[in-house]
Amino acid sequence: MKISNERASIRWIMMGLAALTLGVGACRQGGADDEPGATPAATLSSISVQPESPSVAFGLSQSFTAMGSYSDGSTRDLTASVSWTSSDAQRATIADGGIASTVGEGTATISASQEGVTGTTELTVAPAAVVSVAVTPETATLSVGATQQLTATATFSDGSTQDVTTAASWSTDQTLEVSIGNTPSDKGLATALSAGTAEITALYEGILSNVAALTLTAPALVSIAISPADPTVALAASPQFTATGTYTNGSTANLTDAVVWTSSNEGIATIGNGEGTHGLADPVAVGTATIGVEYEGTEWQTTSLTVAGHAWTATAPAPFDIAAPVPVGQDADGRILVMNTADRAESAFYDPATGQWSAVPTPPLAGLLEDVAVAALPDHKVLVAGGYIFLFDEETEEIFEEYFATASIFDMNAGTWTPTTSMSRPRRGAEAVALSDGRVLVFGGMDGAFAENQLRDGELYDPATGTWTSVGETSIDLSVREHAIAALPDGRVFMTLGSTVEVFDPATGSWTIAASPGTPRRFATATPLADGRVLLAGGAPLPFGAALSSAEIYDPSEDEWAATGSMIVSEWRPASTRLPDGRVLISGGQSGFIGTANAHSELFDPASGSWSNDAGNMARRRGGHRLMTLTDGRVFAIGGQGPGDEDANRIAELWQ
Repeated sequence: MKISNERASIRWIMMGLAALTLGVGACRQGGADDEPGATPAATLSSISVQPESPSVAFGLSQSFTAMGSYSDGSTRDLTASVSWTSSDAQRATIADGGIASTVGEGTATISASQEGVTGTTELTVAPAAVVSVAVTPETATLSVGATQQLTATATFSDGSTQDVTTAASWSTDQTLEVSIGNTPSDKGLATALSAGTAEITALYEGILSNVAALTLTAPALVSIAISPADPTVALAASPQFTATGTYTNGSTANLTDAVVWTSSNEGIATIGNGEGTHGLADPVAVGTATIGVEYEGTEWQTTSLTVAGHAWTATAPAPFDIAAPVPVGQDADGRILVMNTADRAESAFYDPATGQWSAVPTPPLAGLLEDVAVAALPDHKVLVAGGYIFLFDEETEEIFEEYFATASIFDMNAGTWTPTTSMSRPRRGAEAVALSDGRVLVFGGMDGAFAENQLRDGELYDPATGTWTSVGETSIDLSVREHAIAALPDGRVFMTLGSTVEVFDPATGSWTIAASPGTPRRFATATPLADGRVLLAGGAPLPFGAALSSAEIYDPSEDEWAATGSMIVSEWRPASTRLPDGRVLISGGQSGFIGTANAHSELFDPASGSWSNDAGNMARRRGGHRLMTLTDGRVFAIGGQGPGDEDANRIAELWQ
């Protein structure tokens, strides 16, 4: 019974499960529509594409989204499931996921479709836009005064680039250290103003560039100029070269003593690098050498130095007849002042650079003074002292004659005359000697028309105080004008005539008899040598005789004479001058009486005591003329008497 009951229970359970299964199947075969009151499923009604009508620069992409609206009012993001299309693939393409790529400028319709529903929007592809601006160089180092051109380059959305330097707006906050150009002509041009650092940026179409960092340092040397440029000089010249440096800020500096001077051919010319000789060239032989400079290990500009053989060149005639011309000195521009000391004190400038003569402002007393004494003063000035006026009235046959003690200063640079203190007594035809300390010794002359009016005393003029001091008399007869004078480097004055020699000492104001030369002579030439000795050469013996060729050297420190080599040509009334290299040039003179002047020139070398015949002949024969060594080493000659040459006084010559 128990087993039967259990089986009955199992049967009922199985029958229940079968019934349940049939019920469920019946339910599945039915639907909501079969059930009264059921809600139908929502359907897609529209698609909205966002953003609406965007505009994007060519080269950039645009992301779109598609939002679906359903019949039940709900919305869904359909971006990943819709089908995306573009109406114009020449303007834009679009990929799954709504990413549009620009292809060309214009407009394309972007569509998103699903389940037969489509949403659209317009995509406008605008011209490429600036996406970044780069300034180059990003770093630079500038010396004060130097410039650096910066460049601004714009990168556009299509990947292209463009130089926008002149279109950008440039700026810096460090305006004391640097300036940056913003005008059409200097856009982006940075100029260093002071040492330090600075940052510079450029702004273009609203896009700010990167920062350009500048390091600003002290002014730097950019060039060295050598002057004079490409000069031609004589063997006897010693041209001084100057080196001038120019820096990045426009400033200049004299670097003559700081550079190392070089010569490409020391057989033609050497150039100094020692104390006091920097840039001083010493010609050795005829030819051309290249002069250069080195500074801080760098070679800079060069110039050529041409050394020419010795030659004389005649100048244009002076604008007036010069009876007793004296070349007094040079002004700051190198012009030579020539004064007519004998006849109405006319004067003129000669410019060796142009070869032209020019007038000098009328001196005191309207140029009526004759036989004045002249001497150079420091600072390109000249002392003119004494003189006399002689007038003859042809109608009344009356003679007017007056002697003067007045003195004036002529400033060669300014071209002005200024009166100064008068001498203690009138002097006509006095000697004037410029001393090494800037003072002037005026002595001798006449204060009347007769022999007893011949003076032997003198006066010292001090340009610093404008005063005169009386000094003692000389024993030498000055009236015959046959003496020779030389200003010594130590400030004393040497004078000789015949066998008499006197030395004037400004410290005592007196003349002292010195040792006599080996050969008494008159009309000789006395030339102070660089070592303080005096060369006495040529002349004529006393009382009469042929011209002398012998020469002697006087040593004032020992009061001794020593014979030296004889001249090649015997001369009396020659002219002489010391050259920058220490040698002595003697030219012209007479071998016999007046009318026998010659054009011969020769050079004396104190080191060897010998004479050389390579100085060249003068353009005109003359004796009793004057020589003056110019600042550039050339020699200026004027005056003298020449045989049958009435223009000898008016025509000057230059030697080099």
